[in-house]
Amino acid sequence: MPLTDGDWKRIQNAIAGFSRTQPSDFFVQGEVVKVDSIRKVIFMAEFGDQPIPIFAFNYDVKTLDTQKNGRTKVRMSIAHPRLPKKGDIVLVAKHMGTRRLPKCLGVLRSKNFVEVGED
Repeated sequence: MPLTDGDWKRIQNAIAGFSRTQPSDFFVQGEVVKVDSIRKVIFMAEFGDQPIPIFAFNYDVKTLDTQKNGRTKVRMSIAHPRLPKKGDIVLVAKHMGTRRLPKCLGVLRSKNFVEVGED
């Protein structure tokens, strides 16, 4: 049985009510205080002893290697993401705005930038 317009309206109202009860900070930026390279997780002061996994992909890299006889050969390798270092500023996504299941999205590489604060 298909959903009626009234059903969709009730679903939209339920979603709107749920989103009002959840915190709106979906991202947080902060300093890495500890790195566990074996488990590939980081720790931040805001999250205490909760490990934060690195959200990244391994990439296949193709390179062309020229042989002595002038022919080229395609070589394949896998590029692994680097872990942030202690003291790096990282961007962390908070799942649905909560402190549960945070994921590190990357390191802020810029050094001379303007931080926007609350007025």
